[in-house]
Amino acid sequence: SVTIARAASEVEAAEISQYRIYWGKSATERLDTTPPDWPKVLDVGSAFFDDFASFDPHSWHAESSVGWRVLDGYISFSGPFEIAHLNFVRTPSAPFYIKARIMKAPYALAGFVVQIGSEENPSLFKPGGGVQVAFIGGFKTMILPDGTVRSKACTTSTSAWYEMEVRVEVASIVFRDNQGCEELSVAHALVGPQTIMLGAHTSDGNGQEGTARHQVAWDSVEISMGSYAVYCLPHGTVVPTDATHLLVYSANILGEVDDSQVVSALINDLFVPEPSNPPSSVMG
Repeated sequence: SVTIARAASEVEAAEISQYRIYWGKSATERLDTTPPDWPKVLDVGSAFFDDFASFDPHSWHAESSVGWRVLDGYISFSGPFEIAHLNFVRTPSAPFYIKARIMKAPYALAGFVVQIGSEENPSLFKPGGGVQVAFIGGFKTMILPDGTVRSKACTTSTSAWYEMEVRVEVASIVFRDNQGCEELSVAHALVGPQTIMLGAHTSDGNGQEGTARHQVAWDSVEISMGSYAVYCLPHGTVVPTDATHLLVYSANILGEVDDSQVVSALINDLFVPEPSNPPSSVMG
């Protein structure tokens, strides 16, 4: 992926409508010929979105091979949060938001869990140095780094889905949902880029063998990049022979590029070569 430190908000509002990404033959020069489907265009304020049609290893990684699995258009979690979670590869800085749509699972202890900050020993009610946001029973809940629990009771909702939004501001976290609950807000002292984990906590199952009633299905998630704009290069992207850099330019609402303002990254810093599979047989 290409992560761009965005211009100041007042500059974006007045001058920048999008960022354009080109292949470069140096740190300041574009290739003489633009390949098909390039440049890539990233609108300001763009957010990451995943509907889990398939597993994207460039966006998520798992610490366990059980506790989760990708099915037909959703991702299923079962078992304790220690294994029933995924880690988001990128780490946004406040302010940013997380929005998600999750099917209710009546037998889940926590219908969903989002942990912001600290990858250390993830466990429900033990967020380490982070903050956990969860729906537990009939309560929307936030668990702070010191173990303090803040919650609000919710009215019974007939919706089959949780539709939630977590906004991480510079000094506070705000939790909203569609369950008839009051907004829940807590202060935080998280600084800099923050890790994000999402998952659930059910009483049995391990993501492979758990019964359907103990599986929590995440239908989609959207995460804004806060101070950064992120473009995910598709798997299998072919690098032009003469390309040595990726170049990023700002452009106005008409798509006009400011050639005087360019930032670059060496391709070798962005792509990690994958070894090919060994041959299964050799014919002499």
